[in-house]
Amino acid sequence: MIERPELKFRRINTDLKSLLLGAFGATLLMAGVEWIVTLLSSPFPNQGIWQLFCLSVFLVALLVTVVGTISAAVLIAIWGLRRFAGLSEKPTADLAKNTSVISALLVTPLAVVIGRTLGVKISGLQFQDPKLSALLLSFSIVVVTLLLFAIVWHVISGLSNRLPTKLKSLSNTSVIGGATILGCLALFLWTKLSPSVEYVLPARILLVPVVIFWGWLLGNRAFKGRPKTLVALSLLTLAISVNGMLSRRNFPAVKGHVLAASPLLLVLSDKFQDATDWDGDGYSGFLGGNDCAPNNPKINPGAKEIIGNNQDENCDGKDGFTYRRPTIGSRTLPASFQKDWNVLLITVDTLRYDKMSFGGNKKRNLTPNINELLAARGISFNFANAPSPGTMGTMPALLTSKYFHSGVALEEFRNGKKVIPPKLKANNFLLAEMMKAAGYYNGAITSHYYFKDWGMEQGFDTYDNSLGEKRDPWRTSSHDTTDKSLSWIASNSHKKWFLWAHYIDPHGRYVNHPKYHYGESEEDKYDSEIAYTDEHVGRLLKELATIPGAEKTIVILTSDHGDAFKYDHGMINHGHSLYKELLHVPLVFSVPGLPPKVVEGPVSVMDVMPTLGDFIGYKYEDDAFEGQSLVPQLFSKQDAKYREVFAETNYPKKQRAIITNNYKLIYRMQRNHYELYDLEKDPREKKNIASKNATVRKELQEKLYGWLDRVVNVPDAEFNQSHRQLAATRLTTLPALNQVSKVVQFANQEIELRGVNTSKTAKKLKLSLFFRALKAVTTDWQIQVKCRDDKGKPYFSKNSLTLGGVYPTRFWRTSEFVLDLRELKIPSSAVIRQCAVKLSQIDGTVADSSGEVRDGFTEIIEFP
Repeated sequence: MIERPELKFRRINTDLKSLLLGAFGATLLMAGVEWIVTLLSSPFPNQGIWQLFCLSVFLVALLVTVVGTISAAVLIAIWGLRRFAGLSEKPTADLAKNTSVISALLVTPLAVVIGRTLGVKISGLQFQDPKLSALLLSFSIVVVTLLLFAIVWHVISGLSNRLPTKLKSLSNTSVIGGATILGCLALFLWTKLSPSVEYVLPARILLVPVVIFWGWLLGNRAFKGRPKTLVALSLLTLAISVNGMLSRRNFPAVKGHVLAASPLLLVLSDKFQDATDWDGDGYSGFLGGNDCAPNNPKINPGAKEIIGNNQDENCDGKDGFTYRRPTIGSRTLPASFQKDWNVLLITVDTLRYDKMSFGGNKKRNLTPNINELLAARGISFNFANAPSPGTMGTMPALLTSKYFHSGVALEEFRNGKKVIPPKLKANNFLLAEMMKAAGYYNGAITSHYYFKDWGMEQGFDTYDNSLGEKRDPWRTSSHDTTDKSLSWIASNSHKKWFLWAHYIDPHGRYVNHPKYHYGESEEDKYDSEIAYTDEHVGRLLKELATIPGAEKTIVILTSDHGDAFKYDHGMINHGHSLYKELLHVPLVFSVPGLPPKVVEGPVSVMDVMPTLGDFIGYKYEDDAFEGQSLVPQLFSKQDAKYREVFAETNYPKKQRAIITNNYKLIYRMQRNHYELYDLEKDPREKKNIASKNATVRKELQEKLYGWLDRVVNVPDAEFNQSHRQLAATRLTTLPALNQVSKVVQFANQEIELRGVNTSKTAKKLKLSLFFRALKAVTTDWQIQVKCRDDKGKPYFSKNSLTLGGVYPTRFWRTSEFVLDLRELKIPSSAVIRQCAVKLSQIDGTVADSSGEVRDGFTEIIEFP
């Protein structure tokens, strides 16, 4: 018998009510559980407890609202399909009485993921219009949701009608309880089969659907028939949510909890900030975001500050900073050390300083050979820092003494596809090229699959990465690295040589070595890898001492980064944060004739290149490298406590850090979150005192902003990933012109307009202005274009600096042409007759001109 349409409508109405009650119960239970678990898991002091609860309620309510809304839409759509398509009846078994609601909750998140992936793939390949892409994205999500819902509906319906009588009487509570048990079993198997994944993450992932399902069931039972209670609690939840969203002052106290202990709240807050990034510059003004101009993409915490223009581009509250590095002292070597040195550079991948025998490891003596043969005989720096927490960022920085994101020229695309890691371009100046310039014969024995065709071969006479030809995380190769290195040194001992040997083994995945079996935990295996590597580094050092030329061989040992375990900051692996466990690495110099000692104070792995430059007599200016020479520390009693070093990562979000002898300040740029640690009182960086010590925080903030301004302003676009658009702006030759224009000089003949290209669409006129600086420009000039049609009506372009301030006129060079693009909106019926250009300052002062001026604009084009 076919049910009447009005009965079906009552059924869908009942389902929607059930969905509403369940959503409210799921919100309260999920927010409460996430709040409690986050506080219990957080390594930071329990500050901002109430604010964290408000944030939890808001984000979880947002999640449940989105999922519930889509689920409700799906229910209505399915009801409509069943009404007009005559699909099979809804099963009557008790087990499936709420099949529609459960199916919607199960299907919707999966459908959103699949639909979004499909939509992004199609829109990314075929469409450039963001509105069309968004429409396609929404359509794909809806289609996939309906298809999956129909499949789940029929599967559950078919199964429930075929179940034995006893099973039909099972309640949804029993079913979900059984699913919870199965989920726990799956969690157990996951952690056993994938030991590199700590149990915390999958457990928290499993917690979300389990708690939401139970909350949905409890909501239906607790609030059914109690409308006043439901309304009161709804209003309270709304008030708490609004407080959690808007109260900016609350977020510094809770961000530490979210970042360290709540994957769910972290993902939800990131997604909400992405959704509220109105101007598309990567920053939001909500949830503590620091986008001080949410509708202006040129103003955000990551923007380049233009000093002196009375505008705060990077939202730091000031109009620019200038960072100057402290003076390092004399870089001149004593006469007895000015000789033809051989150089052996040893890099050990993923090696924490606190795992070294000389780094404070009292649990296990993992590096007796490095300790005895190198550190005890050389100069050890007890606070060396990697410039990045991953290989991809640190190795190019070490080999160029430039920051990876602002100083290294990279080829990020090959054959139209983005590649990881991006290849180092040939116009970088690498360590081996510096050694080659001093007459060295250079070799490299490496073992990382990144190093294959990465562009690091420049300057090397021999480059052997056969050990890293294929990606094999289980491979052990320290014995082969040492064998190859010894063979190369023996073959070239009669030359002045430089060898770089890279040991990969401490890098995950970790494996146990029979001789060094400490246990089965991941950290035990990591220790085993270090001990195994130490054995073969020790063999290299022992054999080196017997080879001719050993008495004039400098040995340097360092690492690209450390590795994290759950007891550090709740995270494993590396690349994701700027905490001590990832940045603090060993750095040891062994120079024959220099007595051993330990140097205190922060230094950087990038200091290796300028230090070697001084040893081999390579002449360079102080600002040629981002690292600084360690010659003053090597040859005198001077320590490095005055130093300030910096670190960076863009994964998963942009983070920058300044490290001094006593403090570290970490700035999470897109989240507008600061972490300040007192390294003397809190060496493990567990207690964020950013809100308690505002004086130190502001002092380090200014230095960090100054450093950011300096490295962002790297004048060559090839060497600055942040401003790739400069590559199309700075030209070495004047291109062919399609428009006859006048050559005009501005600003006391400092700037010359050499030519113009034009292109017209139905509603836009685009002008490409080609300028040239005739001499050093001392003013930042804004540029504006005005055109008139055949009726005399004017049309204006925006009045702004070149590239919105990324490349203002005071940065222009006399050896280049500068392309400035201007766009004017015009009606399709308008016939443009002439165009003029004006250069002016922020205060309205107009630059003088050698051409015909009208209303401040100088005529440049007359159309026939």
